[in-house]
Amino acid sequence: MSQYSAVFFDSNAASLPVLFTEARSWAERELSMLEQVEIEDITSVSSENALLFGDICPEITAEQYRKLMEIHSAVGADITVFTVKNTVGGIERNADAEICSLLGGSGPVVLPVLCVRSELVKGKEISDPISFADDLIRSGASAETVEIEPVCVVKDPAAAFAAQKQLCKRINFGHIANGVQIFDPENVYISPDAIIGSGTVILPGTLVREN
Repeated sequence: MSQYSAVFFDSNAASLPVLFTEARSWAERELSMLEQVEIEDITSVSSENALLFGDICPEITAEQYRKLMEIHSAVGADITVFTVKNTVGGIERNADAEICSLLGGSGPVVLPVLCVRSELVKGKEISDPISFADDLIRSGASAETVEIEPVCVVKDPAAAFAAQKQLCKRINFGHIANGVQIFDPENVYISPDAIIGSGTVILPGTLVREN
């Protein structure tokens, strides 16, 4: 994915703690294969496409990001967005079924992370990726969607806690599937970087920060 760069907006919520690390770190970990820059440095990006991040969704996986980028490249759209399954109040389509807006329509809600051709971003003042993309689409830019299951958008401490609960469940049951015995998965907190051998027994209230 060398033709892509991850571009992060300045967001106080990105530094909120989610399971021993900042919310933004989850996205950085999943996108370690990409160049990563701040929005103010967008002019230095040499890649053809930018993956713009507003608020962070820590539950999105590398595989899901990869799918977003692959479809963006394959379709050749100006913008490709994540939409949330079984939601309404986002995408609006015209009579030809083309996307004409990302906000306030009868279609699914859009997440604040999206792919866009870099040339459409450079030299622009952008405060919010969804509003920016919506303006581009209303001006004639083409758009494509990739649907995913609902995830938490970290805008405040409550959302960070909700994301943490989901990530704990994913991590803990992943270890259980690999032969780790966890007596109470809802009360065990394991760092995403921890390596735990099969046969290990973990008691309630255990914290495993790192290796």
